[in-house]
Amino acid sequence: MSTTEQAHDDPILTRADIMARLGVSRETVRQWLKAKRLPEPDVALSRKTVGWKRSTLAAAGVNL
Repeated sequence: MSTTEQAHDDPILTRADIMARLGVSRETVRQWLKAKRLPEPDVALSRKTVGWKRSTLAAAGVNL
């Protein structure tokens, strides 16, 4: 499987993606991170933007 195929199978989701898909606010995502209801992000996309692999979220019980 190529890297491109892997990226499509396990995309990186940003905080904004999570907020939009779950219909929650930035503050809710922050609280979930603090309470360990969301795992720590997998990657830093920039200085201010982090992301999660969909598989990491699924393993933590977050189904998007």
